[in-house]
Amino acid sequence: MSIERIIEYPVAILLISLLVDVIIGDPNTLHPVRGIGILIEKLEPLFYGMKNKVLGGSLLIFTVSFSILLVLSVIINLSSINYILFLIISGLILKSTFALKSMKAHIDPVIISLKKGDIAGAQVGISRIVRRDVSALQEPLICSAAIESISEGFVDGYANSIFFFSIAGLMGAMFARIASTFDSMIGYNDERYAKFGRAAAYLDTAI
Repeated sequence: MSIERIIEYPVAILLISLLVDVIIGDPNTLHPVRGIGILIEKLEPLFYGMKNKVLGGSLLIFTVSFSILLVLSVIINLSSINYILFLIISGLILKSTFALKSMKAHIDPVIISLKKGDIAGAQVGISRIVRRDVSALQEPLICSAAIESISEGFVDGYANSIFFFSIAGLMGAMFARIASTFDSMIGYNDERYAKFGRAAAYLDTAI
């Protein structure tokens, strides 16, 4: 079975991935996205040392993406010896590109705290999913931040992966996840990453 045949089974693969997400969720360890992050961290010093920071960041993206997609291709081809195994492995791979249950788990404490009138608890909860200082936020702004986070998380953490899966299979879904991971790690407009992370920021915006 060739990689291209993945497109023949999108519904089955999607259903398996959703079932795994609902029933199991994300593992605390050995998650593929964590693996991507670790690989980026390990290789970043090598490419950051390049004189041309934009080129260095771009080469880092290429190296990590190529390596992961190559491994993914090998795994898919090996699993294709059996139809059921192929569907299960493909479903697990697709599941690794999104995290609906995890997103709900992060936002639930905020909602529960707000229902109890516990503003301090809601601030603690929202601080775990946004990057800015939330110590002064009251209920309206906490709600706004929560809605914004859910919306962004749904797009980045689910819709993007499913969209690219629908048009480019597992490779597309995984590449979208790689791009999002890069943006969250180095796509900042600060002193260190303004140039080095430029390609990552542009890539994530384009996707």
